[in-house]
Amino acid sequence: MRLHVILLLMAILEMEGLMMHGLALFREMPSRRIKPDTVTYETILDGLFHSGRTVAPRKIFHEMTENGIIVSISTYGIILRGLCRNNCTDEAIALFQKLGAMNVKFSLAILNTMINAMYKVQKKEEAKELFAAILASGLVPNESTYRVMIRYLLKHGAVEDANSMFSAEIWDGL
Repeated sequence: MRLHVILLLMAILEMEGLMMHGLALFREMPSRRIKPDTVTYETILDGLFHSGRTVAPRKIFHEMTENGIIVSISTYGIILRGLCRNNCTDEAIALFQKLGAMNVKFSLAILNTMINAMYKVQKKEEAKELFAAILASGLVPNESTYRVMIRYLLKHGAVEDANSMFSAEIWDGL
């Protein structure tokens, strides 16, 4: 079986909720002399996180780095989203801060994930600082960014701030 066929099978198994079969297929790859690449690892990591698992993806990520596979920003995005989705928010924030200290350039999707995560664990000031950093970096907040910010501002009774942000969203053309 070729790598692209295995990737397709793993994606289908993930969609059908059969990630354990996808993991078995992934584990079988070396015996078939097929070397997993970044996309293969990302597919299995995403599937495992979607199935609610957190220990196996950590091990697979460690294996990925040990095997010299390139870790891209999208790989980190999968890990950060997966940790947040599975209630490992503090771990996701710690990883995000570690990556930030290494001057990793984050995508807007990752920044949105982390703003949401920070609000989720009551780190309101950090979330606001991250939103300000989006603006300062030249990235343009999107609908998801504003939705997260406005939802939490309203949840915490900051109606005027939410209204101002909503107005800014309209003026930004979203």
